[in-house]
Amino acid sequence: MLKGLLKRRKDEVETVNQADALSYSAEKSLAEFKDKISKDKAEKIQEHIGKLKELLGKEPKDAAKLKRSMEELNKALMEIGSQMYGQKQHGQETQGTQEDQQESSGNSNDDVVDADYKMKDDKKKKKK
Repeated sequence: MLKGLLKRRKDEVETVNQADALSYSAEKSLAEFKDKISKDKAEKIQEHIGKLKELLGKEPKDAAKLKRSMEELNKALMEIGSQMYGQKQHGQETQGTQEDQQESSGNSNDDVVDADYKMKDDKKKKKK
């Protein structure tokens, strides 16, 4: 009975720590990337952070509700992550296309010289 109680308490403490770390991380990410995401998604994330903090402030802590709230926040964070990744990929594709066009048009500023060369064998052959 005591082991079960200790295990449940340990799980609760770990969940609270994870929830606290996630809310901090989410706030930091939101502040850093707020100008790169839509206002609706930023508000949605802020709402999830608020719910999580509200659950963290309640006594006794409900680990199941905390876990659900963390899942919702993680899902919202993943959405903006994929949105930002998509924007980055699109920017790289556009840049790559521009570079390809420059190379194909012959406007390359690199001084590249093709040359043939032969390898010398530095080892001297010993006579027997």
